[in-house]
Amino acid sequence: MLATELIGTSGFTYIERSQIRKVLEEKGFSLVELVQKKSASDIGKLLGSDAVIVGTVGKLRDWTNVIGMSGCNLAFSARMVHSETGVILWSASVSRKEGTADVLDIARQECRKIAEQIRAKLAAKPSAQ
Repeated sequence: MLATELIGTSGFTYIERSQIRKVLEEKGFSLVELVQKKSASDIGKLLGSDAVIVGTVGKLRDWTNVIGMSGCNLAFSARMVHSETGVILWSASVSRKEGTADVLDIARQECRKIAEQIRAKLAAKPSAQ
């Protein structure tokens, strides 16, 4: 969902996981091995990127209240890591308690908000001359 929101953002290039895998294999790495042993900045360096955006979307637990309504606690996080230094340039996290019928809409809303923050961060980046 976050990828969908970021595609077309100026100053940002989205690379599909399959393409990342292909580049890494050409350099003698497997994606699984790299993710287990390397940091986001290491992966960014191998890909030749300025920064890498990593994140998670998760359901923490299901719940039912006293009147029988059910839902779940959702957590979203994302961070932009500078490839060369490993410095976290930006991060966001959200935790929400929602009805289960709303989960996908809520996930889309939160991904949209995160994408807007990333766009703002990219827009504020000084241009190279």
